[in-house]
This record gives sequence, structure tokens and C-alpha cells, in this order.
Amino acid sequence: GCETFKGIALFDTDVYIPGGSGSQWYVNQNQFLRQIRNFIFDMTKMPSSTADNDQSLVPTGIHWQVAQGTSLQNLVFNMPKATTGSNTTHVGIFTENGSGGFVSDLTFNGGNIGWRAGSQQYTARNLKFNDCLTAVQMVWDWGWTWQNIQISGGAIGFNISGTGGSTGQGIGSVSIIDSTLSNVPVGILTNGNPTSPNIVLDNVLVNNVANVVQVSGGSNLLAASGKIDLWTIGRVYNGSVGSYVPGKPATAPRKAATLLDSGGSLYTRSRPQYESTAASGFTIATKDGGCKNDGTGDQATCINSFLQKAVSSKLIAFFPAGIYQIGSTVLIPTGSRVQGSSWSQIQGSGFYFSDMAHPKVMVQVGNKGEIGTMEIVEMLFSVRGNTAGAILMEWNVAASTQGAAAMWDSHFRVGGGLGTDRNRFENCPKFGYNAQCIAATLMFHVTKQASGYFENVWAWVADHDNDMVMVNQPDSSSSQISIYGARGMLIESQGPSWFYGTASEHCVLYNYQLSGAKDIFMGHIQTETPYYQPVPIAPGPFYPDIAASFPNDPDFSNCHGDPSCAATWGLRVINSNSVTIHGAGLYSLFQEYYQDCIDTFNCQHRILEVTGSTGVVIFNLYTVATAEIATGVDDTVIFQNDTNQRGFTTEDSIWLPIPGADNIDTVYLGTPVWTQTTVTCSAASCLLVFPTSPLANPTTIDPGGYPTSFEYGATSLITTNGGVTAIFVTTTLTTTLQIPKVTVTGMSFSNYNITRGASSFVISESVDIPAVTITLPNGSGGTTSRVIPLPPWPQILGGPKDSESSAGATSGVSNTYYTGLTATIVVNGPTITTVSFPTAIAPTTINCPPQSEIIFATPSVTVIRDCPTQTSWILSYACPTTKIVTFLSATTGLVQVDCSLITLWPQGPTSAPPITTSSTTTPLPIWTTWPPGAIVPISTSVTKPTPTGSGTNMPCKLWFFFVCISFGKTNIGGWYWSFPPGIYPGPLPPPIEWPPGFTLKGNMPRWPTITIGPDLIPTYSNKPDIECKTDSASICSTGTSFQVTSPQGGSLTTTGTAVTSTCLTIFGCSLSDSGTTVTTTTIASWYALGKSIFSSGVLLRSSFHQTTILHPQKDGPGGEGGKTITFTSGPTPGPTCASFCGGHLCSGYWCSPTPTGAPPGFQDPKDPSSTGFTA
Repeated sequence: GCETFKGIALFDTDVYIPGGSGSQWYVNQNQFLRQIRNFIFDMTKMPSSTADNDQSLVPTGIHWQVAQGTSLQNLVFNMPKATTGSNTTHVGIFTENGSGGFVSDLTFNGGNIGWRAGSQQYTARNLKFNDCLTAVQMVWDWGWTWQNIQISGGAIGFNISGTGGSTGQGIGSVSIIDSTLSNVPVGILTNGNPTSPNIVLDNVLVNNVANVVQVSGGSNLLAASGKIDLWTIGRVYNGSVGSYVPGKPATAPRKAATLLDSGGSLYTRSRPQYESTAASGFTIATKDGGCKNDGTGDQATCINSFLQKAVSSKLIAFFPAGIYQIGSTVLIPTGSRVQGSSWSQIQGSGFYFSDMAHPKVMVQVGNKGEIGTMEIVEMLFSVRGNTAGAILMEWNVAASTQGAAAMWDSHFRVGGGLGTDRNRFENCPKFGYNAQCIAATLMFHVTKQASGYFENVWAWVADHDNDMVMVNQPDSSSSQISIYGARGMLIESQGPSWFYGTASEHCVLYNYQLSGAKDIFMGHIQTETPYYQPVPIAPGPFYPDIAASFPNDPDFSNCHGDPSCAATWGLRVINSNSVTIHGAGLYSLFQEYYQDCIDTFNCQHRILEVTGSTGVVIFNLYTVATAEIATGVDDTVIFQNDTNQRGFTTEDSIWLPIPGADNIDTVYLGTPVWTQTTVTCSAASCLLVFPTSPLANPTTIDPGGYPTSFEYGATSLITTNGGVTAIFVTTTLTTTLQIPKVTVTGMSFSNYNITRGASSFVISESVDIPAVTITLPNGSGGTTSRVIPLPPWPQILGGPKDSESSAGATSGVSNTYYTGLTATIVVNGPTITTVSFPTAIAPTTINCPPQSEIIFATPSVTVIRDCPTQTSWILSYACPTTKIVTFLSATTGLVQVDCSLITLWPQGPTSAPPITTSSTTTPLPIWTTWPPGAIVPISTSVTKPTPTGSGTNMPCKLWFFFVCISFGKTNIGGWYWSFPPGIYPGPLPPPIEWPPGFTLKGNMPRWPTITIGPDLIPTYSNKPDIECKTDSASICSTGTSFQVTSPQGGSLTTTGTAVTSTCLTIFGCSLSDSGTTVTTTTIASWYALGKSIFSSGVLLRSSFHQTTILHPQKDGPGGEGGKTITFTSGPTPGPTCASFCGGHLCSGYWCSPTPTGAPPGFQDPKDPSSTGFTA
């Protein structure tokens, strides 16, 4: 930078628009895929002020405001060194916002501040700060992982004392790992506020630092010299028992030794740049391989040939920028080095990847069992069109030495970009479901025998169209879309494997899952739950009956339809060992694209699970809007409201999950169970052990032959074109074992694990079969003996073909069954075609008797029905009428859709013998007035009456009482009724506790007769189906409002303010029913009311009506087309458009048909410093 430089920085990645009131070129959280490498920034001649126009600025190297998939590497910042007679104002990097990100190998010399840093999350590795007055000054964060940081000289190492104001987001947490602090008076400067940052120091070396951790203006929290093993400030949990630690040494499971280098620090390896490799050491996919990178054709065969030749020739395979479309699996051979250019895309497309019941691997990295090297750099793996069965990458290679198999700066993208055919609102609409937008089964799978080093890897199912032009678009949410991917990263590696600076977002089942994994390090990781959930609710649309399953897939059945529970797991660690995680940000920001749940911290019920695992520790865990931030074995839970909220995020410095699996209560049942078939289990989960049922005579069971297969092998070395590769060679032997007969005198049964909420089940016979011993080759020329455990009878026969279900066991049980409908398609070349199917399969009639069993294939179940009288069922499957299929070449294919049958089985007669009992029924009291108690609002969304304690949680949408509110921090999703059993004839409503600040004006519409039974569930008559006279009441709150006028032909303008009362009118109708007046709501008039208010300029909050008109909710009760009203608060609501605004209905605050920028104070909804503003 020269002596006359003006501006924010030498490199500016997100330009502030002059006169734009803070507007910038890009939405910072959406600025993906940026990188800067290999620069020296000489700032020694730059002036102390670089003020430009009306902005006060200081000399800065890079203005770096970015999001995921970004990196800085190999940069040097040379700045003037402060002396006694000369100060310095220079800053190396300025990051005030964003959602990063990864940086490595940076050096800062001199200057005032090395890095002024603020972002949601970040990973920074191998940074050196020499004589910076402040090495790192943090503006804000949710979580930041600093690793291999060397600070020498200056005044302050890390300044994390910023508070973000009285209510804003300051610094949430920092992890400082494998780092050195030398020759600075203050190592870490923090603050003493109740929401002070969480700090974890892990393997930090201190030399000549007077105050290692000091409170700004306060005491010294840590004085030390030498090595600090583990030290923390923040809440520490062991299982679900936690407390605040004000700063002291901590204990945790040690990292696996295989993850560490020779000095005891975590192993790291920087991205190779091949700077010393001559041009002759590369081979080019387009030039030498002849592969097209224009997104056309099927390049799989070409790429496979190109990669085989490259590895055989020991050349680096270079993919010039572009899209390489493939219609089948690409194999990257072990030993390969693959280099992209600005994220060259290998993009799966076509019929081959379209079946989620039979998923296919898009890019296979090595073959299973191979041990060797692998380097993949700067590649992007994506899909196009309907690719519901795509596994974007399967990583099979195991590293021959630490970090020898690795991938850097490479990412996975599902939809959301040009060339994906799944990037526009018209294709995959927000607030709408399109089956053609099911686009991936799994993004990244590290298989059991594999290992690897992964740095800056981002797996993204798109939540918005990233290539949509957002210039002059105040509403950043206008680009949002709904894309469906089942799983993010499935890690089964036995290690060692490292995941530095990774993220996985918007998958349906989970974003990260460690299943049977071992020796894993992760830091930092970040996840986000899909914005569209709970529509559809998880696991939809990847229902287990029609989609392939993977190891330890989550089961959402125990959620019983609760939409906050049946949502994406951010992270699951299942049956794993030695897992260390430094920094985990797990976010849930929406429910069906609305954000009312953020203020009430309940967008999601649970997001993190660790079960069946040992040696697991998570440092600096933080979540957004999640009620249970961590769950473990034996129902251990960390709750958000356990004093864990720290600003916008919920933060804990250390969580030590309880090791092992759930302790299940074992209940041994006696023989009376065969006559008294009711079993009680008081625990959440019980293992029922059934007694043996005696047989009249000894019985011989002949298992016969048991076909099975065995795999054996050994490691060997092979030489390919002069190169030696280790490979594990396996052989599969298929044989049939002849199993001896077994004689039994009694029939034994399988144990049954029953969980909370289960009601009835069918037990299965189970006779143990003794193990057998066989002799097998050992792979090295000898033999070995194996003891083969065998499944019990009858499973050894292949098991029952179906499970049996007595559909009459429970009344009102709804089940869904599926069957496939196929069509044969012949195409002569590349094409995208729409295949048509009938709307339904011809119905089948079942007459009972004589047919007492209905056999379904998917799921495999036999429904048994007892029919004392002649009964007929007509079963008809409904089918999707069309499916769009992409073919990349001439072929013949079978295209299938899944037709569904939803049944509701009525109560059937019991098969148990009749039991004669006598009983008396106590009549319910009839109340002439409501007894003590009240109806109290609750924030939780209630869909059906749910007894709780001494009362019942009731929906907020009843035909006679429809009050659902989301207004500022007031959220009503249901009402708690606390009345004893009885009959309440009405017509007066009960006492109602309105939210603070709300009062009732007028009289409430009247109620019907309410009957509350012993089960505490209220019942009442159905809504009268007759015309009604409008009646109403209002609940109101007082606040500042704006008067909005609309001159003829002009735009809306604000002409004044006033203190006014904002009211929600409860419309209803007065009816006469058996002498009692009752009411029903009619909310459909809200829309018309909003239009009339805008036209007349009445004093009402415009943001309130903006939400009413532009964001209608689901229909109200009774199918009347009513809408649930969502209030949006904000300190400075602007005008809202209607049809008279130049013929345009605006989606932001402006009424100009072509706005030039965002309104004053506009902030993105995801921006933590929004201070109440919403888009």
C-alpha cells in the first residue's frame, strides 16, 4: 500500500456501497467459495488513516467478510512496528461479520492489530504474530477454534473483552489449542460480565506472560508458566450434571495417541500447492484426457480413463475449471493426486443416481481395503436434477502414514447453483414440497476401514439459490428454496482421522454421524437444520420403507409426531470410541421458514446425541434455539434453560457424555404372563425377558443347512508402474453349514425392548442354536479356526418372511404401506423426459372371512384381522402422476414411483378370553361456575390435547377459542387448562391469563358445554354447521405506531408517530345451541382488513400487516380458510406496499418498484447483531 492509499483495505471482499447506509455488495453469510493464497502485504508505507469519503478507516491488508467454503493460506502482513515515539494503527485482517471459514499459515509482523475478528464460527490454524500490539482483537463470535497459534511480543495476545453492548452478541467461546504465548504482558484479556466468553486452553505453552488470563479492569484469573494441559472458564457438564467453572484446570479423556504428532500436539498438514512441480508433472483432464467441462454428456468413462493414466504415470491430475458431468461412478485410484481450479465440479446426473431405495456412489475414492496415499485439492462435488439416490463421495482408502490420504478445500453441494436444475424458486419452492427436489441420499461417507485428513470441507444442501442476483434486493430471504438431502457426513473410520474446519448443513436425518468410529478429532464443526422442517417432518421424504438405510440411522418414531423432536440431528456419536471435538456450533434457526421460535429457544427440541460411546469429549459446544442442547445415555440431558444462554447462543465449555449404552431395566416375567397378558414397566425403557412355555412332548428342531459367506485376507504389496502400494487382498468363501438338530422340551421367546409410549406387541419364538467351529484359509497359505455364532431358530431359516401385526390391537391406528409402479423407458440419446403414471393402482377387495390376513411387502408385515361378521376392505394405492427423469445417453431404464396406501384400522375384538368384572362409575360433577384455575398460555406448539400434571395442554386453534400469537417475544402455541374433571355447561368462558402487556377489550365469545373426564382431556360438541352472526372481542397491547398515508399515484410515506394500542381482534359468531350460546372463529377477514387499513392510513404498525398479508399461515379450524396471524416486531418498521405501489406488491420495506438498496437499519434475519430488526 502506498502513502496516499484511501479505502477500507488493500483487498476488499465485501464492498460497502457509498451512501448505502451500511449496504454491501454481498450478503455476508452467503458469500461462499472465496480464497486468497500466497501474498505478501507490505503496509509499512501506508498512512495512519485511510479515511475515504465519510468513513473513518485505518490501513488494513484484507477486509475479509465471508462464509463457508472460504480460505486464506500462506500470507504475510508486514506493518510498522510500534515504538516509544511512534504508534501504529495498522490492521492485518478485518473481519466484522460472516459465517466462516478456515485460514492457515499466516504471519503478522508489527501493526496495531494482527486480526480484528468477528464471525459466527471459524477455524484458524498455524498463525504467527510477531510484535503486534494486539495479536487478535475479537469483535464477536459464537465459537472460534485457534490452533497452532504463536504469539511473540506486543501488549495483548487475545483481546476477547468485547461485550456487544448490553443485549448484543459479544464473544461466545474460544478454544486455544497447541499454541504458544511469549513475551506479552497479557495473554488473554476477557471481561467480567455474566455472559463473559467461555475459554478452553488445551496444551498451551506460556513463557514470560505476567497475566495469562486477565479480566479487563479486574483480577488476574490465571498466572502460569510452562505448559498448561487443560484449563477452562464456563459451564462444565458431566452427563447432565453441570456447574459454572470460574477458571481452573479441567480433566477430560485424552486424545487418541494416533492423532498426535511426535511432540504431543495434534497432527496437521497444510494443503499442498505443488509449487516445486514442473508443468510436465501435471496431466490435464480436458487437453490430455479429452474430457468435456461444459456440463454436457457423460464424462464418467473419460474421467476414469484419465485418472488411471495419471496415477500410472505418477502425474498430478489437473481439472480446469468447469463442470464435468457424469452418469455413473467415477473411481479415483489410490495413489492419486487431484487438483482443481476454482472448485472444478464433478457433477452426478441422470437416471443412474435417481433411486433412493438403491443408492449409487458418485465418486469412489479408492477401493475397500486399499492402503496408500491420496490428495484431493480444490474440487467441488455436486449433482444435477433428480438424484435422490446419489452418494456424492465414498472414501475407502486408508492412509499408509499419518495424513497420507487427505482432502483440502473441497466441498459438496446439492442444488442451489447454476447448472444444478435445482436452484430456482420455481423448481423447489419455499413453503412448498416438490418430490423432484429430493437430490441426495448421502454426501460424504468415510467407510469403516478407511482413514483420512480432511481440512476445510463443507457439505451443503442448498437453502437458497446462491447464484441469484441479489443487487437492490432488500429481502435476502427471497432466494430461499427447499432441497432434500438425507444425510451429511457418515464417519465410520477406525482412525486416525482429522476433520479441521468442516461444516455440514440442511440434511434431513443428520448432518454429522459418527457410527462405530474410533480415534477421531473434529474442530471446528458447524451444522444447520433445514429451514423447511417440519414440513415435511423428519424422516420425510426419506421414509425408511421406501429409502435405503445406513448404519445406525436415527429413528424418529419416539417423537410421536412432535415436529420439534422429529428434526435433523446436528451431530450423533453412536457406538464410537476416542472422539475429541473442539468447537461444535449446532444451529436451528427456523421452523417452516419462520423465526418466531428463536426468541423462545424452541425451534428444535434436541440436536446432539452421544450413546454407546467411550472416551468422548466436546469442548465449546454451542447451539441456537434448541431446548435440549445435548442428550446422552439414561436420559441425561443438558437443557438450554439451565443458565446456559449467553447472548444469542447457548454455550457450554466442556461436555463429558456418560460413557457406554443406556442402562435398560430388565424385567423377568413369570409364567403367569401366558394367562395375564398385561405387563407394566415404570422405566423409560425396559427389556422384557419371557419365560419358557412348556411343551406337551419333547420336540426336535431341524435347522437344516445354513448358507453363509466368510471373508478372509491379508496385507500384501503390489507394484504398479514402478510404484509400490500396500493393499489388503480379500477373498470371499460361500458355503452351507449343516446344523445339527436340537431337541427342546419347552419353547423360548425373544427378549423384547419396550420403550415409553409402546402399548402392544407380538412376541416371537426363539430357540438358541449352538455355535459351530469351522476351518478357513488365513490368507497367507495356512489355516485358521473360527467359532461361528448362529442366529436362533426360526431366524436361522431365513427368519419369518413378515412381521405379524394385529391391527385390531389398538383402535384408530394409522399405517402407511407402499408398492412400486414401474414403467420401461427407451431413449435414443441425452434427454430430460416426464414419465406419466396412473393416479392409482386398481383396488383390491379383501373379504374377511375367509381372508383373515393382509400381507404387505413394504413394510414387510402381515396384518391379522379377526372378523366376527362379514367385513370387506377395499385397498387402493395412490400414485404420483409424473416423474421427471434425466438420461445422459441412449439407454433403456425402469422408472419407478412409490404408490402409498394409508389405512386406519378400527378397533377389533380381543383374542383374550372374556373376563367378568363388576364396577361402578362415579358420575362427573356439573359445575355451574368455573372452579379455581385458569387457562394459561404456553409457548410450545400443541397439536392435540396432551394431559400434563394436573391439567392438559390444549391447541390454540379450537373452533370456539382460536388464539395463536407470535408478537415480539410473546409466543402462544397452546393453552394449559388446569381444571378438575366435570361438566362445564357454559356459556361463559373460564378465567384466562393473557400474556404480560395484553388486556381484554369487550366480551369474549361464548363457549359450548365442556366435559373433562378422569383422563383430564376436554371434549365438546362439533362446530355448528349453520350461518352465524359476527361477534368479536380484542386483546391489545400498547406501543409506538406509525401513520402511513398513500397519495394518489405515489408511494406510501410515514407522516407521523403516535402511542397507540395494537389489538388482535377475535372474530366469532353467536349461535344458540340447546339454550346455550356458543361461538366459532372466522379469521378469514384479516386479509381484507389489512387492505382497508393500508388504504385509509389508520394508525397501525405496518410491519404487523406486512406479515399478515405476505406470510399467510395454515388454514384455521373448520376448513374456513382462516389464517394464524404472525406478528413481527421491530423498533423502526417501515412502510409496506400494496397493489397501488406502482403496480407492485413489495417483498421488503420499500415501496419503490425498483429499490436501490436496503432500508435504514435493515439487517439479515440470521445476523446476530440485528437488534430486533427483521427482513
